[in-house]
Amino acid sequence: MHALNNRWTLEGSVRYYTQEAADFYSDLYEFENSQTHLARDKELSTLSGTTLGTGAVYEWKQTSLPGIKRLQFSLLLDWLNFEYDDFRDVTAKGDFLPGEEPLYSFDALVTRASLILEY
Repeated sequence: MHALNNRWTLEGSVRYYTQEAADFYSDLYEFENSQTHLARDKELSTLSGTTLGTGAVYEWKQTSLPGIKRLQFSLLLDWLNFEYDDFRDVTAKGDFLPGEEPLYSFDALVTRASLILEY
């Protein structure tokens, strides 16, 4: 956070996340019903993610508005990127043999806005 003045603040953030696959995770099975208690869920696979965030916050303390002690408005923007190391994108276009599909990944842009009124 970086205060510009007594009402405006700029925010920035960086987050890096890694995770190893769960013991019962598998992306590809040898044949149907080859194992019990296994899951093909990308959130259980090996992955890494990066989030970059920025935004601005406006805060007005001791407002002249009747009954309102504090007013705060924020507008924040996050860019997320996730790369899966052992989860294949079976929906990818093309003629791929099982297990040769490209690895799954995605990017997202997330906007958050909030309004806080303290009375």
